Formats: sequence, C-alpha cells, structure tokens
Amino acid sequence: MANKIVPPRGMNDILPLDAQQREAMIQTILPVYAKWGFVSIECPAMENIDRLIGSDGGDNEKLVFQVLRRGLQEADYAANAAQPLSLVDMGLRYDLTVPMARFYASHHSHLPSVSKFLQYGSVWRAERPQKGRFRQFMQWDADIVGATEGLPEIELLSCSSEALLALGLENFTIRFNDRRVLKALVESVGIEEKRHDEAFIVIDKLDKVGLEGIAKEMHERSFADEAVNGLVEKIAPFLESKAGSIEAGLEQLKIDIAEDTRHALQQVFSTVQQQSQRYSIVFDPTLVRGMGYYTGQIFEIEYAGYSFSIAGGGRYDGMIGRFLQKDVPACGFSLGFDRILTILKDKNLWPASIERRKLLFLVPKSEEIVALKQANELRSQGWDVSMVIKIKNTKRQIQEFKDIGFTHFTVFNTQALDITAIA
Repeated sequence: MANKIVPPRGMNDILPLDAQQREAMIQTILPVYAKWGFVSIECPAMENIDRLIGSDGGDNEKLVFQVLRRGLQEADYAANAAQPLSLVDMGLRYDLTVPMARFYASHHSHLPSVSKFLQYGSVWRAERPQKGRFRQFMQWDADIVGATEGLPEIELLSCSSEALLALGLENFTIRFNDRRVLKALVESVGIEEKRHDEAFIVIDKLDKVGLEGIAKEMHERSFADEAVNGLVEKIAPFLESKAGSIEAGLEQLKIDIAEDTRHALQQVFSTVQQQSQRYSIVFDPTLVRGMGYYTGQIFEIEYAGYSFSIAGGGRYDGMIGRFLQKDVPACGFSLGFDRILTILKDKNLWPASIERRKLLFLVPKSEEIVALKQANELRSQGWDVSMVIKIKNTKRQIQEFKDIGFTHFTVFNTQALDITAIA
C-alpha cells in the first residue's frame, strides 16, 4: 500500500469547509474589535533571529523555526558545525507580539501616542503536536500600546470576551493574576530574586503535575526545603477555596504588594466581573504565562472540558523599549484561533455568517452557455453559484458539494429554476 500523503506533522491542510468556518470566525469577531477602536496591521512571517531569540519569549524561544542564511555552501556547514546558530539570520515568528513590538518601533513616529492594533495570521513553533497544539497555527492578537495599566486590561478582557460570546462560547473562565503577585509569593517563602524565573517555570506546571509534582521538582532543583514547604502551604488552601476577590486572595496567601498594584488589580477585576454574567473571572495567583516578557497583569481563558487555554495575554511594558531605548507601556491579548476552531467543531457551534446561500447548479452537457445566463441571474440575487456538468449519479454529485458547504441545488430547466433545499 502506498504511503498516505499528508502534510508535515503538526501542520494541517485547510479543506473548503474548514476555510469557510475560519472565514466565518473572522467575519464574526472582526467587527467586535473594530467597534472597540482596533485597527488592522500586518507584519512579516519572519523576523531577524536576534529579535526572536532575545525577546524574552520564555520556552517559545527554544521552539523557533530557524532560517539559514541564503547562499550557504557545504563548506559553510562543515566550518560552523560547532556553532550552527551562526548560519542562521532569520526565523519564523512564534507569536504576533514580538513582530508587533518591532513594527511599533519601526513606525512609532507615524502612529498615535496610544495605538490599538489588531492582527491575525499563522505562527510557527517546533513543539510536539497534540490535540489543540500544532506546529503551525493561527493567532488573533489585539494590542494596546502607549497606555498604562487599567483601562487597556479592561478593554482587552471585555472586548475579547465579547468576541467569544459572538462565536457562541459561553460559561468560559478568565484566570487573572499579576507577575508582581507571583514575585511577592515566591519572595514571601524566601526564594532569592535570581531564582524567581526558575520558580515560575516550575509553578507553571501546577495544572499538569499538581502540588506534589511541584514540590518534587523544586526539591530536585535544590530549592530550600523551607521555601518549598512554605510555597505548598500557601498555595494548597487557595486551590481548595478559590478566593472570590483580589483582596481575599492576597490575604489568604499572606502576601503584600504595593498599594498602586493592588488598586489596579482590584479595578480591573471588579470591572470585568460586573460585566461577566455569561462568563466568570477568578483570581489565580498560580497563573504564570510562559513568556518572560510579561511585567504586570496576566490572564488566560479556559473553556470547560478542554485541557488547553483558548486565549491569553498580559502587560509587557519592557519589550518595545528594547528597540527604542525608552519605556513604552503595552498590553496585549491573543485568541487561540485554531483551538477555538477545535471547540466550535466539537460543539457544532457556528455563527450565522456561515449560513450563506451556496447553490450547486447542475447543467446538461449541451446547455452550458444558456445556463450561464441563469447562473448569473442567481448570483445577482445573492447566491454563491457553482455551475457544473450534471452526471448520471446526481445524488453522489450533490453529496460531494454538500460536504464542502453547499446548502442548495437546482437542475437546469429551460422554463424555470427549481431550487430545492438539501435535507
């Protein structure tokens, strides 16, 4: 038997019906973001490798698809075997945030002091594929640049939640935290600053390995017993009770943070909570987010029954400044486009925009030119018409087109059209 012809592992072909569903998603949520004042931009699929590797993107920097310099010869590979990265000058983007930061740095003099950007497109990560996790996938990013914390977080959470509701997803949960809370948490148990990021990496695995797994790995990494035990003691009661407010959560964890940070957290949390009759927001001080570039509030959205998050983001005030050598506040939120698509398929939830009038027009071999006039009349009436030559097995022919999203069919008649809905 011949080998099955498939795309590279972790990458997917987009079939006609899938393409229609993706387009329906875009057309449903695009007006939501436009309503909130976001404008579309587009960045290249590749960036200079030093910008991708040095962007503090956490583990994702290890997953960059690296692009070799153009024109290399076999001798170049042999001469640089010990330093293969020296042969690389670009890489495929692993998210849309780093390219957006470079975009703003390139064009900031022609942009408003506070800019709201929207972009969507493919990103690439060289990781192990699994359900809801791909090597090539589409992201949908909304970013607000130039505004300090407070309103941007509220707008991004509210707008993105509105977009998910428009797609038919309800009862999702926003997990809400702040990198400064995480810092205060690990400091409170005696973990020194130089090991904060290492501790965050371990805490980020809580959902997968549980508290016992966290404690085990921290011991393996030679964290002090008092620090590990203290961290477990602080987190365990919270996991059981799920404190319902920022104030209650901070008190339960017995940590203290700056008053302005506390106020900002309370403001965003309470404002979004008041709007969340069809979804919920919870304070989760164990939420880490893998990107090292986050500096403030962070958030993820989970949908019941699925092990992966469907959206996430946060504040990253330091990234653009690396390009411009000055502070530029920024906050962003990403929708996991393909993950959401997976759920919509599982739940058979599709926005009304996908219900287009798609018509298969079956025409006898000798009547193509005459039938073309009728097909054009139908198109002028709002139908999407595919005119094909009628075969003997029309039942199979109709089913083939139904499988790719056609909803109606008609057979050419010199007298009148007979449009019949497919059951």
